[in-house]
Amino acid sequence: MPNDSPEKTRSFSLKRSLTARHIPSLAKKTSSRTRASSFTTRFRPVQSNVTQSYATTTSPCPPSPFLTVDDATCGPTSSVGSDSEDDDFAENEKIPDPNPSRLSTGHTLKKKLSISFKEKLNLTRRSTTSRLHLWKPRYKDEQQQQQPKLYDDTKGPYPPPPTVDLNRRDQYGFTRSTQWVTAEEYDAFDQQYRAITDRRTQKWRALLDEHNGEWPQRSSKFKRYIRKGIPPEFRRQAWLYYSGGEAKMKQQPGVYQQCVQKAMTLGTTNEHLDIIERDLHRTFPDNIHFKPTSDTQDEAPAIQSLRRILYAFSVYSPSIGYCQSLNYIAGMLLLFMTDEEEAFWTFVALIHDILPPNVYDVTMEGASIDQDILMMLLSERCPLIWQRVSGGQGFWACEQDGMPTSSLVTSHWFLTLFINILPTEVKASYIM
Repeated sequence: MPNDSPEKTRSFSLKRSLTARHIPSLAKKTSSRTRASSFTTRFRPVQSNVTQSYATTTSPCPPSPFLTVDDATCGPTSSVGSDSEDDDFAENEKIPDPNPSRLSTGHTLKKKLSISFKEKLNLTRRSTTSRLHLWKPRYKDEQQQQQPKLYDDTKGPYPPPPTVDLNRRDQYGFTRSTQWVTAEEYDAFDQQYRAITDRRTQKWRALLDEHNGEWPQRSSKFKRYIRKGIPPEFRRQAWLYYSGGEAKMKQQPGVYQQCVQKAMTLGTTNEHLDIIERDLHRTFPDNIHFKPTSDTQDEAPAIQSLRRILYAFSVYSPSIGYCQSLNYIAGMLLLFMTDEEEAFWTFVALIHDILPPNVYDVTMEGASIDQDILMMLLSERCPLIWQRVSGGQGFWACEQDGMPTSSLVTSHWFLTLFINILPTEVKASYIM
């Protein structure tokens, strides 16, 4: 190139040296760039040359910068088509020896180069999809069985009506009603969950044995146990101890009986009496413990215990007295605590110490704050749902004009601690 300037010649030689250093197969090529009619004619070497270059190089793979068919054998240069470290190599594949001196002269690697980059890309995708779609069923019947069940399929009412079997009850006395799952799925889950509960119970027994039968203090291990759920066998003792109800009961002996007697003495002069009597029989009407006996139609013992607890609380905490939804919390405690006094002091500790203040008083300021925080989080974290429930208004505009009507439903969730919303085992294990 006599007509080129010295700088251009120097840059060209530098480019050639870098190319020869990184791509050895192109080191002997002439400096003139051949005009290729397509991408493939430039990178189409002779088959014999590829075999010889592979036999003389120290690398276990051919010096090709592109993915080929045998990259799965030599080790893929990309993560495409490889699922995990254990699945990189097939069971019957032979990995070539990295030492070229061990290769026999008669042994030649039958390597098939793709004709075009498009075929290489298709082969790579084909190998990837062949692994990803191994789970596909072979027959249509199996495919229909594996498809998820769509409840809103416009073939029936939505939501589907619940099915209640009065002859079957769970371990807490509630009727086993199913709405979104079949009875067979319910039984299968219950059987699986019982095995998990038994295993967790054994671990809790071992934990208590380590502390000589006493309840352990807070630690990372105990925190993990709590988050996985307290087994039914230990809920009564755990709730009473960690809520602070046991300490209150020891500090105020005989106060519960005094409050019950005082409430009974007041009689109709107690302003909360009518509301309490109205909500007594609304508490878990389908539960066998709160349901009156069929023979004499007398009140169940659980209803009588619930009445005494609510009466005593209205006297013990006159600033709250009684608020609707307190009957569900006290009733849930009675399902696990046979002693009324233990249930009462756990109830007092839960309302006074654990839950936010002013939730159940006359102002219900704490309940309104909870709803404001919930709607704020909904507008920030779930903007699409917020647009549906708010009618397209912003959060601050709704705070001035009034929160969406859905807050009337969600407030009931918070006041009852989700007792009427979630399954019994969920609310007893993780919420209470």
